[in-house]
Formats: sequence, C-alpha cells, structure tokens
Amino acid sequence: MRIPLLRAAYLAAAMRLFRPEGGDVEEIALAIDASDATDSEAEWLAAIAFRESTFVTSAVGDHGESFCAFQLHMPGGVRTREGWSGEDLAADATKCVTVALRHLRRSFIHCQNLPPHERLAAYATGTCLSRRGRHISADRDHIRRMMFGGGPR
Repeated sequence: MRIPLLRAAYLAAAMRLFRPEGGDVEEIALAIDASDATDSEAEWLAAIAFRESTFVTSAVGDHGESFCAFQLHMPGGVRTREGWSGEDLAADATKCVTVALRHLRRSFIHCQNLPPHERLAAYATGTCLSRRGRHISADRDHIRRMMFGGGPR
C-alpha cells in the first residue's frame, strides 16, 4: 500500500534537483501522483516535463501548437478525446498529466520492439521508426536516470 503524498514528495524532491526555483514542480508532482501512473511512468513523465518545459504547466510552444508541461502537440485547435483544448491542458496540470500519460503508454506499446530507452519515440515524433524520435527518447531516459537513478525500466 502506498503512503499518500509520499510519492509526490519524492517526485518533487527529484525534480527540484533540476530546477531549484521556479516552475510548477509541486503542482506537476501532485498531478502525477494522483494519476494511475506506475512509478516508472511517473519517472518518465518527470523527465519529459523537465526537458519540454522545465516544469512549467502553462507552457505553449511550437508556434502555439504544443501545450502544457509535456508540450503535447495539438495543431489547428485539435481537442483531446475528453474534449479538452490545448489551453485547457496548459491551465490544468491534472488534465495535462492525463493526456501525457496516455501518449506515453501508447508510445511504449507501439514501440515495444525497440530497446527500452527508445520506446518514447512515437510520443516524440509520432512514429517508432524516426531516428530523431529514438534520439529524443534516449535523451529523456538519460534525464530520468539522472533524476531517479537506475537503469532501464
């Protein structure tokens, strides 16, 4: 049985090593903790949020097409299956984590034949075949291991 908020505190402490001040570290850590993410998925999400936005929930990038701490690509006003807009994600860490976790899981399923450190390729570029996506995935894995230690998970 997990002790409530213990994982959130652990995540926030590890994330603060990378951004001692500023950002929305605690808000993102609490949203990850409240999700159904496994511990390994939580670590991946923390690494993605660091590299994509340095833990800024309201981040908007890619000329207004990528949103929230995880820079979820939503061009042309696309909405999530829940009906959320990019602006909705940027305004709510829980919604942001919900969608990012779904994308992370989908990428790991689609890219299951790749080495573990490259399985985020589809999240990054939309395909497991992209050399760039596999490189991005390896970078996020490196950050994850720096934050939390350990090898592939």
